[in-house]
Amino acid sequence: MNYPKHALILAGGLGTRLREVVNSVPKPMAPINKKPFLEILINHWIEKGIKNFYLLIGYKGDVIKSYFGNKYKDANIFYSIEREQLGTGGAFFNALENFRGIINNEDLILLNGDTWFDFDFSQLIADSMKTDKSIIVVSTKVKSNKRYGEIKLDSKKNILQIKKPTFSSSDSLINTGCYFIRNSVQFNYLNQYSNTFSFEDDFLVHMINQKLISASIHEGTFIDIGIPADYLKAKEVIIHDRNKY
Repeated sequence: MNYPKHALILAGGLGTRLREVVNSVPKPMAPINKKPFLEILINHWIEKGIKNFYLLIGYKGDVIKSYFGNKYKDANIFYSIEREQLGTGGAFFNALENFRGIINNEDLILLNGDTWFDFDFSQLIADSMKTDKSIIVVSTKVKSNKRYGEIKLDSKKNILQIKKPTFSSSDSLINTGCYFIRNSVQFNYLNQYSNTFSFEDDFLVHMINQKLISASIHEGTFIDIGIPADYLKAKEVIIHDRNKY
């Protein structure tokens, strides 16, 4: 199986909800037992074979850049800087344009810089080989869902809808903020998206309407550090699972 070697990480958000507990650094650099969350995330994906990381930075991005530099362990670190807020979609396509020559239209992984999901990467790649969809959303079931995009599927795991829950729904299949993205996205859509827009609310909706998106369903530890309660929980959950980091 061919595993992607490139990972783009969305790390430019303002992190306003987390500022009551972490206000001196950008959200992805929030410390988890004295180590930045982003460093733990990068370590995790280095273990999975990623060689090139593209950090999509904005708010307090200089903190991230000065911490990692251009090389971390045996991985290369690149930066795509938002001079103004572009939204998650704008940041993603801006990075594709900036690094077109390095990524060279290869398949890649896109990650939210504030979510953690320890799942079976080999299963994701195996699932990618069973479908021709342009984007595969890594998903998992949660017992109670008030915050995350809830995924509706057909019998072949093609995504019919991703919607915000209107109430706390049980056993929801959710979008974990991790995506396998084929090179066809770079060929077919790069020049169509240049303005500020949301990857989740605009681009994924378009791909659903075009029937070009499917799900890869996993079990594993999932957490989002975007709000104080879950950030405090992450200090226990992540280090317990990945104490070697």
